[in-house]
Amino acid sequence: MTALSTIFWGIVILGLIVFIHEGGHYLTARAFKVRVTEFMLGLPGPSIGFKPKGSETRFGVTVVPLGGYARIAGMDETCDETNLPTTVEILYAQGRIGYETADLLSENLGYDFGASLETLYDWGCAKRIKKGRGIFEYVAPECDGFALAEPRELADPVGFIASERKKTYISLPWWKRMIILFGGAGANLLFAIIVITGILMFAGTANPSLTISEASQGMPAYEAGIRAGDTLLAVDGVAVDEWMEFSEIISGHEVGDVVEIAYERDGDRFVATIELAESADGRPVIGVMSGTEIVKHGFFDALGTSFSYIGLVTEAILKLINPMTTAEIISESSSIIGISVAAREAASAGWISFIYLTAAISISIGLMNLLPLMPLDGGRMIVETVQRITRKKASTRVLNWYSMIGIALVLVLFVIAMKQDITSLITGVWPW
Repeated sequence: MTALSTIFWGIVILGLIVFIHEGGHYLTARAFKVRVTEFMLGLPGPSIGFKPKGSETRFGVTVVPLGGYARIAGMDETCDETNLPTTVEILYAQGRIGYETADLLSENLGYDFGASLETLYDWGCAKRIKKGRGIFEYVAPECDGFALAEPRELADPVGFIASERKKTYISLPWWKRMIILFGGAGANLLFAIIVITGILMFAGTANPSLTISEASQGMPAYEAGIRAGDTLLAVDGVAVDEWMEFSEIISGHEVGDVVEIAYERDGDRFVATIELAESADGRPVIGVMSGTEIVKHGFFDALGTSFSYIGLVTEAILKLINPMTTAEIISESSSIIGISVAAREAASAGWISFIYLTAAISISIGLMNLLPLMPLDGGRMIVETVQRITRKKASTRVLNWYSMIGIALVLVLFVIAMKQDITSLITGVWPW
């Protein structure tokens, strides 16, 4: 049951974060009137879903409930657009074209007809039906009163393609592309800011309190008459306002030192003379445990805290790409296994803990996606920026090598983190 619970909460938390991330891409793309043909939770594969009336997007889930994607039309800039009018005219006239016909047309027409069909599919101008492993049949879409795969005549194929191109990513200027690419990480960060700020404002945080929750028998404080429920006021005449302040004063002494502790009980003030004892790890202590108090934060304080979390994660990521500190950061990282265990524990503590953890992981995933590696969003942003500066499209070969290097690095990090998580799973000791 514990394993099933871990898997369940891992899927829930990652599904929620991916939904937010891909939702950011989807919303920014639609804001610029770019077609999004699919919005899926899970890795590409067999899926179930639905298409709302009047929408061009099919929403659903795949059989592998990890990750997700929003299929934005026209993300492939290496396609050859020259022959698209001819291709779409033939496809729509026939209604459907299989791979054998596509190969024959390639020979007769003198260009890669199959690649051109794939571009139409990428743009959302054609549907693709799997007929076998790596083999597809392309069909004319259901639209304008025509049924799926029903033959139809295009009066102006060139005008049709020009109109369809306006609904694609490649039709956009550089700055709009940047917004779409950043949309996923931006949504993750915005979600985290809203959640963390809201929780700090309305639910508050449980902070250590000067009101004692437990005084251990046989320890100096108990022997001096201090009991649970008493509130600490001062040490050696120095008033304390927070538990951390009290703890730091005590830590500044040596074991065996004598201190005067002022405390309050039922509105009365008392002073106890206490000789500091030694804890198991050698620290001076009086033998009491702090209570907790719920502290609700103001808006700007809560907002500042949420941004400070983003700053901490950013700092960690910068250390990750610094060879001097890479090993340190990796040793503190977790894979899907660690995230799932943390999600299960957070869920058992209540929905506030779970959603707070979701926000924290959302920050990490959002910022990690901005690393300058393909196929991450940050890598694509680098490619787009370089192409804009040089005014040249990157070759397929360069993009493939860039992607292979990025995928290899991501896989190495994933494997190392997973190995650590497996060790933690066996020992029961986690880095958080």
